[in-house]
Amino acid sequence: MNLNTIYFLHEIGGKKTQEDYIWPPAGTASAEDKIFIICDGVGGSENGELASKLISEFVASALQEIPASTLSATVINDILLQAQQKLIDHAAQYALNTDMATTFTLLVLNDDKAFIAWCGDSRIYHLRGHDILYRSRDHSLVNELIAQGVVTESEAQN
Repeated sequence: MNLNTIYFLHEIGGKKTQEDYIWPPAGTASAEDKIFIICDGVGGSENGELASKLISEFVASALQEIPASTLSATVINDILLQAQQKLIDHAAQYALNTDMATTFTLLVLNDDKAFIAWCGDSRIYHLRGHDILYRSRDHSLVNELIAQGVVTESEAQN
């Protein structure tokens, strides 16, 4: 799988503390990169900016060590479990609040395959031209209410 051009949209919001983190860092991605991660600290939890950075950097580093021929969904799941444990261990080591958390989105390009993973209210979109070919489902309460038919998408906006 070859990349010709990489585009990104990344807007610094108006929050006092920015809790988002992207890998590779904004503006540094090249066509040789195969790992793309976006994390955003969960609002209402302390140290979201730390959680998003720790998870992004750990997962990216671990994936870079995996030979392309052995990459699989199981390997990615194992790395995510290790990342979760690293966050728990870091919180314990530095006496931080254990409720720190982050959303997570991942795209790994590997030969003729693409692996994706996500958690939280972040989504992954597959765009081709002006068409959305795929959109992951976010794991938010509002999206669950939409899926259950309790509210419509237009009602969810309010």
